[in-house]
Amino acid sequence: MVGLDSSGKTFIANRLIYGNEKYVRPVLPTKGYTVYQMVYKGQSYTLWDCGGSKRFRDLWRNHYAGTYGLIFVVDASDRCRMDEARDVLHTIAMDREMEDVVVVVLANKQDVPNAMKAKEIEFALDMNRLNQQHWHIQEVCAMNGYKLDDCLLPFRLKLKAKPTLSRSIYAKIDNY
Repeated sequence: MVGLDSSGKTFIANRLIYGNEKYVRPVLPTKGYTVYQMVYKGQSYTLWDCGGSKRFRDLWRNHYAGTYGLIFVVDASDRCRMDEARDVLHTIAMDREMEDVVVVVLANKQDVPNAMKAKEIEFALDMNRLNQQHWHIQEVCAMNGYKLDDCLLPFRLKLKAKPTLSRSIYAKIDNY
């Protein structure tokens, strides 16, 4: 799971790991990465929550090999940083190790007035220029858990279509 700093990656990871009950623990900026184990609808996942500040972004590529899917989190209320988010996403997508991955963009902070919706995010991130055939944008809110239950569905659907797949996911999927 990657994205710009302060997009809500760690909060989302904690919601996914610990459930949708009210999660209120303060979240500090991630330094490097944190690895979580989780089970979602009977499927085992290893989720890599990678720090989003510029100084950590070069480290992301260390986790690309064998990746099955990418969760890219954007702060849908931060229109000023959408160009930066687009550039970062496209840099990741152009890496040879990431050619066939499923990309899920989580448009976080939907509780903030005037947060960008999925169609607007699709245009702002220029999603149609991605090399990946399989991408999905999901509007979510980490604060109240809005639609987080659905965010791993694109990975599950792709796995069902290819049950012999032996790659892992960046949100790395362990068991097929």
